[in-house]
Amino acid sequence: MGQTEDANITKEHVAKAITRRSFLRNTAAVAAGGMGALYLGGAGATAIAADTKTIPPSAAASVSAAATVASHAKVQVKEITQIAIAVSDIRKTAADYWNILGVGPWSVFNWSAPEVTERHYHGKSAPGAHEWIALTDLKGKDDSGKDRGCQFELVQPGKEPSMYADFLKERKSNGINHVQFQVNSIEEVNKVEEAMAEFGFQVLQNGKFGPKDNMGMFSYIDTQEPLGGIWEVVYSGGGVAEQPLMIPSNPNPVSKAKMHVPFISQLGVVVRDVEEACWNYWNLLGIGPWTVIDWEYPLVYDRRYHGNLRWARDKIALCMLGGVEFELVAWYQGPSGYKDWLDKYGPSLNHIQFLVPSVDAVYASGAEFEKEGFPALGSGTFGNPAAAGAYLYSDCNKKLGAIWESVKNGGATALDGLSVPRTIPATEQETAGQTINYSR
Repeated sequence: MGQTEDANITKEHVAKAITRRSFLRNTAAVAAGGMGALYLGGAGATAIAADTKTIPPSAAASVSAAATVASHAKVQVKEITQIAIAVSDIRKTAADYWNILGVGPWSVFNWSAPEVTERHYHGKSAPGAHEWIALTDLKGKDDSGKDRGCQFELVQPGKEPSMYADFLKERKSNGINHVQFQVNSIEEVNKVEEAMAEFGFQVLQNGKFGPKDNMGMFSYIDTQEPLGGIWEVVYSGGGVAEQPLMIPSNPNPVSKAKMHVPFISQLGVVVRDVEEACWNYWNLLGIGPWTVIDWEYPLVYDRRYHGNLRWARDKIALCMLGGVEFELVAWYQGPSGYKDWLDKYGPSLNHIQFLVPSVDAVYASGAEFEKEGFPALGSGTFGNPAAAGAYLYSDCNKKLGAIWESVKNGGATALDGLSVPRTIPATEQETAGQTINYSR
C-alpha cells in the first residue's frame, strides 16, 4: 500500500473490523517525516542519515531518537531473549550444530512435571505434556563493543499433544518455531495474555516452572498471521533445579567445526506486505520504529538465485530488539527465495543471521555450507562498492532446522544515494486518543 493511498484512508475506514492480516494501525495519521537512519546487517552497522518518510513519522535525526515516538500498545517488547527451533531429534540436531557451526555446548532438560506444572494446551489442562529442550547462549560483542545475540533453543515434543507437535506435523520438517521476550512477574505474563486476547490472539500453550516460592511462567501467543510467527512471553522466576544432560558430554569441549557462529545478529521474517507487518508489530507489541528499504538495484547488485545471476525486487524493514536485529522481508518481483518460502509456508520465521569479517568470507562460508550439503538459496552484494556488504542464504533446514545467512555489513557509505529509506510509524500527538477495533 503506497504512501498516497495511506494518507487518504479515513478514521471511519480504520474503525471497521479488519482481518488479522490487515493493517493493525490507524493509517489516517500517516504523514511525511524528516530525517531517519538506516542500519544494514545488524552488529557493527553504521547509522546513515537520509531524507525519509517515517513509520511512525518523526522529525528525529536518527532511529534511536525517533524511538521517542510512543506506541500505544499495551505490550511493549524491547528485547528478543530467545529464538527457538522445533526438531524431531534433539540430540542429533544439537550434535549437528556443534559439529557444523560450533554452536554449543547444549544443556538438555526433560521439560515435564514436577519441574513444569499447571500446563495447558489450547486452554485445556495438559498435566502429562512434556518436551525435551536444549539451551545454549549465542551471544558476544560486535566490532563496536556492543552486546549482541540471545539464547538459542531446540525443542523436541513428547507424545502428548503440543504446539510443537502441531508445528512439525504441519510443516513436515524442523523449523524456527517461536521468538521469546521476558517480563518481570507472573502477573505481567497474565497481562500480556489478556492484552492479546482483546484482539483475538489466543494462548496456544502455557505453564509454570521452578520452585514454589519463585515460580516462573511461559505462554505462547498465536500471532502467526499478523506477525509471521509465534511469540512467547516468559517470567524466568527461580529457574529449574534439574541437572541437564550436556551435548557434547565433555566438560571442556572444543568444537572442530570449520565455521563458528559468534552470536546471532539477526532474525528474519518473510511477510506478505512489509508496511502492514510493521504496523502490526508497532500496534500489538510496540516494536519499532522500523527502517524500510527498497531492496533492489542499484543498492543490491550481483544478485543470485540458486547460483544464477537474476534481477529481483524486495522490500525489507529493520529494527533493533536488544542484541538482535529484527528484519521483515517481502517479495515483490523476480525469482526469489523469499517468494519460494512464502508460497510453501506463508508468512513465517525465515532465517537466522551471523556476521563474518569480509565479503570474501561470506562466499567462503557459503562454500563450506555447500560441502555440508546445504545449498545456497540466494546471495548478493549491497552498498557502495568502496565499502560494500554482502549476504548469502544457505538452506540448512535438513539438519539444522533453519536457513542460515552469513553477512558482511556495509560500511559508513553503504547507502550513498543508492536508496532512500523511510521509517515506520504517526507522531504521538497525531495518534493520541484514537483507537482501532480488531477482529479475526
